[in-house]
Amino acid sequence: MSDTIPKTYKAAVYDKPGSVSTKVVELKTPEPGYGQVLIRLTHSGVCHSDYGVMTNSWAILPRPTEVNQVGGHEGVGHIVKMGQGTESSTVKLRQRVGIKWISQICYSCPGCLSGREGLCFKQKVSGYDVPGTFQQYVCSPADYVTPIPDGLDSAEASPMLCAGVTTYSALKKSGAYGGDWVVIMGAGGGLGHIGCQLAAKGFGMRVIGIDHGSKRDIVLASGAEHFIDHTSSTDLAEDVKALTDGIGAHAVLVMTASNAAYASSMTLLRFGGTLVCVGILEVMRD
Repeated sequence: MSDTIPKTYKAAVYDKPGSVSTKVVELKTPEPGYGQVLIRLTHSGVCHSDYGVMTNSWAILPRPTEVNQVGGHEGVGHIVKMGQGTESSTVKLRQRVGIKWISQICYSCPGCLSGREGLCFKQKVSGYDVPGTFQQYVCSPADYVTPIPDGLDSAEASPMLCAGVTTYSALKKSGAYGGDWVVIMGAGGGLGHIGCQLAAKGFGMRVIGIDHGSKRDIVLASGAEHFIDHTSSTDLAEDVKALTDGIGAHAVLVMTASNAAYASSMTLLRFGGTLVCVGILEVMRD
C-alpha cells in the first residue's frame, strides 16, 4: 500500500437531496483533526438507509440532508495518517479499519453512560452529519473506528458494519436462544439474509424465513430451516404454528419496512414471545 496521499480525491455526493441523484466530484483531501485518523477507503457497502438519507424519506431524522453531502456508512480502508492526540490509540498507521453508521459518540451522555452508545445524545451519523464512505478518503475518530480482522475480506466486512451489527443486535435483544424458533420477515433482503446466517449458524437458532417467493433460494442457503412465501400463503400465523408445535415462534424479527409485515408479526409469536422492530418505514417530510 502506498503512503502517498494525494491533494485531491473523488467522492460521490447527494447533489439534489430529496431526489435520487448523485454526482462524482473532486474534493480536497482533509487533514485529520485532534484525535482523528485519515483513512484511505477501498470498499463501501450500499445500504437502503442511504436511499432514505438521499431522498429525505426518513422523517425521524431531525433535518433535511445537506446538499453535496457525501453518503455511505459501511466503509473499510487503511489508516494513512494519524492526527494529534492519537499517540496512545489502539489503532495504528496502515491498520485496516471500518466506519459505521454512527461515526462518533460523546461517551458522557446518559445514553453512553448506560452502555447504550447507539442512543448517544450527541452522536454523529456517517453520510448525514459528517461525510460518509462514498469517497476515497475520510477522517474519523481514532477511538471509534472498528479494527477489521486479518482473515476477513474487506468486501465481506463492509456490510457487517451496518447490516451485520443491526441484525446481531436484533437477535440479542430477541431473547431467543439456540434451538428456539425465530421468524425473520424480509428474510431475503440485505438485512434478512445476514440475519438468517447469524441466527442459524452463529446462534444455533431454528429460522423460519418469510419473503417473496423469488427469495426462497437465498433464504434457505443462508441457513433458514423453512421458507414461507407471503405472496401465496393464505394464513401466515397458521403456517408458522404448523412448524412450531402449534404455538408459534419464540421471536419475530421484522427486517423489512413493510406495514403488512408489522401488521401480521404479532400473530406469529407464542406466549411470552418477543417482537423486534428493525425495518424503518419511510415517511416523506412535509
